[in-house]
Amino acid sequence: MKAIKKYKYIFLGLGIFFSGCQNEINEEIHSSTETISTTTPLTALVQRVVMQKTIYDDLIDESNYCTVKFPYEVSVNGASIALKSESDYQKVKNNIDANANDNDDVAIQFPVTMVFYNYLEKVIANQKEYDYLLAYWNAKADLLSKINCLTIQFPIVINSYDSNNQIANATTITDEKTFFAFINSLTAAQFIAIKYPITITNWKSQQVVVTTNTQLENLIKETLDSCPDNVITVLDFDQVLTTGSWKIAYFYEDKDKTSSYNNYVFTFKSDYTVSVTKGYYTYNGTWSTAIVDGVRTFETKFESEYLKEINIDWNVFEYNASQLRFRQEEDANESDYLYFIKN
Repeated sequence: MKAIKKYKYIFLGLGIFFSGCQNEINEEIHSSTETISTTTPLTALVQRVVMQKTIYDDLIDESNYCTVKFPYEVSVNGASIALKSESDYQKVKNNIDANANDNDDVAIQFPVTMVFYNYLEKVIANQKEYDYLLAYWNAKADLLSKINCLTIQFPIVINSYDSNNQIANATTITDEKTFFAFINSLTAAQFIAIKYPITITNWKSQQVVVTTNTQLENLIKETLDSCPDNVITVLDFDQVLTTGSWKIAYFYEDKDKTSSYNNYVFTFKSDYTVSVTKGYYTYNGTWSTAIVDGVRTFETKFESEYLKEINIDWNVFEYNASQLRFRQEEDANESDYLYFIKN
């Protein structure tokens, strides 16, 4: 990606020399075109891949953002079922399917420990606390949830470089929880590079050898679109776009240009016009969208010199009621990004 290629020149310009293994790691990161940071879109996507699995017990806990920690018991139509592993979910399903005339009531036997998408845990003592927890997560319906159906084959190695203390490291990651925590701990001064190749099992149980960031990002996008286990609420794109106003959360074209669009407020209208305000200034333009070869596209047209840069024929990567994510893949190794969030 372009974002990544810029960092190697930053690192080379530092003129830092390390000895032994650290020098080798440093050189590898400096020369890599696969470097990412906390703001790089791929970083957030990978973190969603390695979130705690939460979807497979939804028939029990009714939430995509947490899961009940084994072991525990539930009552299904009056019958007690002990759950010790994921394979026991089938027992619950079998009981529910056994009789079409019962109420299919599933009651968790408290206390239980809930594990959230970020691996944090909380003991829930009773039904009242549980109802409060569900209400909390239901209020966060626009939270981008775990990306299911991709399994990274561990261990993998992550090379990292901290521009503050000028230290390079190589970290061996052994599981999803460790990988999530590693990404979560990154600072703005840290840059990382996955040591390729890595192997990922996809939703078809196929082993995919991944050798670049772009290939990894495309695999994640394909999985979002194709795997039925990924929770995607179907919303009308035009309606989402024209409801309320938006601001740019991330814009990358050759380099990160997000700060250039601070305080710009975008209002997309149903007549395919768009107005943009910043303070006392207003800029007008148009927008359009279409489905091309099964992919939704999005484009704006502005005459203003301040806004012409975003006049790109974007592909819609992902969206919900409060976030719009667009990507434009220039070639096999370079992509541009435009993210909006509700104002």
